[in-house]
Amino acid sequence: HHRRAGHGKAAQQRCAELYRQVCGRLEKQPLPEICSDLAEHGALVADVQLRHEAEVVPIFLREAPRGLRQLVLYDGMQYYATDRWYQERLRAVHQAMPAMLRDAGWVRGLATALIRFAAVG
Repeated sequence: HHRRAGHGKAAQQRCAELYRQVCGRLEKQPLPEICSDLAEHGALVADVQLRHEAEVVPIFLREAPRGLRQLVLYDGMQYYATDRWYQERLRAVHQAMPAMLRDAGWVRGLATALIRFAAVG
């Protein structure tokens, strides 16, 4: 998703700061790779299989960050299914929140956030 307004580095820095603020409100540690991608490229790249990203992304998008130029949501299982580190991380996520990603309410919340984000741009 590309936006005309706010393409500069300052807007991207504000976008990264908004991500950190959303994480803080949710009592989550901001992920350095997401902060970096937002600040440097205006890109949010998130694995919806992982709890942290699945919780933060819809709220972040609802706030319609102006510096966000790209949004990439992906299913890490499609890329890292055979990676032992990823499997362990995913197992920990599913033990902590086993049904979240299969929950229709979460999917609806994400869809609503995407629609709002797209409408603002």
